[in-house]
Amino acid sequence: MKKILFLLVLVVSITLGYSQPSLDLTSPNGGEVWQSGSSYNITWTCSGCGPTVDINLSVNGGMSWNPIVTGAPNTGSYTWNI
Repeated sequence: MKKILFLLVLVVSITLGYSQPSLDLTSPNGGEVWQSGSSYNITWTCSGCGPTVDINLSVNGGMSWNPIVTGAPNTGSYTWNI
């Protein structure tokens, strides 16, 4: 079974007029090894963020990014089926 070690970042779309957002990624929080064929929850808290988020994945320390989901509702949780 393939294992994925990754760096995850949430990109929040901000509409002009909003205050500076404060984003805290709560899971994964570092060092996780997630296996393909499994589902995992990505969770965050965000104050001052817009109604949707883009979640992107980097497997090379942030040199390049691949989208996991774009325009997901900003509910604080997304289930990723790897």
